[in-house]
Order: sequence, then C-alpha cells, then structure tokens
Amino acid sequence: MANQIDDIVDIVISVQTAPIANNLQRNAVLVSQGGTTLPAGTTQLVASPKDITAILQSPLPISSIQWSAGVVTVVVSGTIPLPEGASAQYTISGVSPSAYNGTFTVTGVSSSSFTFSLSNDPGTTQTLGTATPAAVAEIRSMGNSFFAGGATIATTVLELGLASGPDAVTALRAYLQENALENYVYVVPRSWATSQDFSILVSSYDSPQAMTYFAVTATRSNLQTVGAAFAGHKSVLLYAESDEDLATQNVFGAAALTYLIVSQNPTATQKLLPLGPRPIYGVQPSKWTSAERALFTKYFVNYPDVGTEAGLTSTVLKGNRYASGDFFEYWYASDRTAINEHLALANAIVNGNANAINPLKFDQRGIERLQQVAQVTINSLVAAGVLLPPDQTTGTGIVNAIDFLTYTSQNPSDYREGIYRGLSVTVIPARSFTHVTFNMAVTDLVNSPS
Repeated sequence: MANQIDDIVDIVISVQTAPIANNLQRNAVLVSQGGTTLPAGTTQLVASPKDITAILQSPLPISSIQWSAGVVTVVVSGTIPLPEGASAQYTISGVSPSAYNGTFTVTGVSSSSFTFSLSNDPGTTQTLGTATPAAVAEIRSMGNSFFAGGATIATTVLELGLASGPDAVTALRAYLQENALENYVYVVPRSWATSQDFSILVSSYDSPQAMTYFAVTATRSNLQTVGAAFAGHKSVLLYAESDEDLATQNVFGAAALTYLIVSQNPTATQKLLPLGPRPIYGVQPSKWTSAERALFTKYFVNYPDVGTEAGLTSTVLKGNRYASGDFFEYWYASDRTAINEHLALANAIVNGNANAINPLKFDQRGIERLQQVAQVTINSLVAAGVLLPPDQTTGTGIVNAIDFLTYTSQNPSDYREGIYRGLSVTVIPARSFTHVTFNMAVTDLVNSPS
C-alpha cells in the first residue's frame, strides 16, 4: 500500500530489532605451527576430526638420508616450506636403521632438504621412509580431543606457518592484535609452555577486559617449571597431560578442557557448569604422586584424575582454576556479564533512537529505561546460573543509576556530549563446590543425648 500525497491516513512504521547474540565465549582456536596446508596467518573452520585431516600436511617421501660427522642430511621428494637457515620440528619415520626415526629440530638447507644433529652413526640406510612436520600429529591430536567431548560446536584452526617458537609466538601476537575479541580460548602447542616469548605474550591479556585465554599444557617432567612460569596469570588455563595420553600421540588434553568451556551457552534451562570436578572425555588419568598433586594445588593446574571417589569409571577433570588462582566461573561470569550488558545497552540505544513514537532521550525517564535494560540482563544471567541472585541487603546484583539532575549537576559537560556514566552494578559469580567436609560423631552411648 503506497502512500499518496492526498491520503487521509499515513502509516509510519519504525522497526525495533532484537540483538544477535555475541558468541565470543563459544569461539576456540587450535593453533598449528606448520601442520596444515593453510597459508600462514589464515584460519579454517572445522566441525570434526575429518575436517582437520583434510587440511593436514602430507608426509614427504625421503629420497636420501645420510649421516656425516654428527649431522644427518635429509633430501625429500617434494617441497619443504622451510627457508634456508630456519628451524622447525620434523618427524622421521619408516627409515631403517631405526636410529634415524624420531622427532628432531631440523634446519632448512634448500627447498627439498634439511639437516639435524645425531651423535652416533646409525649405519647404512636400508629403507627410506617419510618426513612430516611434527605439528601434523599435534594439530590432529588437538582435533581428536576437542571433538571427543561432542560435536555441538565447531572450532577454528589457525595456521602460523612452519616457524620456530619465537617466530610463531610473534605471529600469534600479530594475529591477536588484528583479530581482537574474536576468539575466547587459544589451544597452543605443547612446546610453548616453556617459551619465554609466550609467557611475555600472555601477560598482555591479564586485564579484566581482555577476555582472551590460552590453554597451556604441562607434563610430569616440566610441571614445576611451567607452573612457576605462569603463576598469577589470569589469561592462562594450565592442564597437566598424563603420561598415558602423551604416549599415544593422539590426545591433546588442553583441547578437551577447551571444549568444556566453549561448548557451553548458559540459559535458564542449560545453566553454566564448572570445569571440575566433572567428567572429561577423550583423555586418560595418571597415577599422580602426592608431590605432583601438591604442585597442582600450588600452581592451580587442571588435571585428569580417576573418578573412583565419586563411584565413576570415567575420567574426572579437577582443578577448575585459572593460573591466577581464580575459579573458572569467576572470569567466565565477569566476561559474560560485560558482553551481554554491552550488547543489551547498545541495542537499546540504537533501537531507542529509531523509535519516533517513544524515542530514548537523555532525561530521567531515559536513564530509568537503560537501568531497566541492564537489570533485565543481570536477571537473565542469574537464571542461567552465571550470577548469584540480587541481594537487597548488600545491594549486589542490583543495577544502580545516578538520577538525571544529580548527574548533570556533577558532570555538566557530559550532557552536551550525550555521555552518561551513571550505571553501575556489583555482581557475584555463581560457583560450584570443589570440596566438602562432612562432620560425624560416633558413639556407643545409646541413651546419651547427641
């Protein structure tokens, strides 16, 4: 129905649009250091281990392998994406004598050859095998463990290229700066746990507003060192890999932990869950010693353990901590509150400015409308098990707003600029139990009062 200039009635329509959810907390990245065919600095969305297999580097057939004076020279049939003089981890397999086989730090010589150090002469080559970037097995295991938890959500593979540790960390830093607040958790290669460059990088993401986390792997052999290196870092989630999982080369426990985080989408019917103690899939526990368990507690390490205490045969994840010592729900709730409030208030302002019938004005009523929007958001997070309910006595969970007259009197220049900074709230993240003490008295005095 088109309006005519002489119509008796004009119909004016304004549109109010609900916001699209911000899914930052559902985005994870598996970091590859040369394991895929993706160009360096690019990403690929994957929804299953099969999707990861499709982008893996293929093993290169070895055309010759020779030892001389403690140095092995390998020539392959194909192209090695490793510049001359650059170093990377490569896995040699299928060669006889078997002393040639293993994972080594190699140095590029040409587009088809590299060298690595080997003290003893393995002897005359009898069978030629293959050379594969070590990152292939690692990114494959990340995918296996991530999707072992389920297939409810996809993840992203980030390829940094076949680079040594410092160069790869620099590449990740550049990616993070270019793609700020696009991904919530980054699963990094195991070797980064002992990288000084990486420990410097994570310190850039410890602020309350950073909303960026790194899943870092510790092992039995480096637990003390890694725990100390990342102590106090809010941006780090430490995971202790069991010897049993390391031996398989098909498991990457930090990716399984990450799935427990990003697979969540808290609502009134599916509330927020902790990281632990709870079942975790695709990983095995270890027979941790008392000393190791003490280190887990000291450095706030998440780790797989047997579920027998709870009468379970499955593996249970324990810890529920960031390396800073804060419980998991603390920063998850803080981030979710900030994300949802930002989205709700921005949507209210944009929709209010497009509503000619009831526009959102900078006055007392406008402030009250924004206060109501903010409170509804808090209430929805309470219903989703993210925050504790509002408390009238302490004032927590209740959105406060400075009234129009007081605010404009105290901040006269803000009205001219359309700026209002008078909304505030104190929230308490809802959390789980990690330990319970049950007190019991036993007596044989039948008629004695308890």
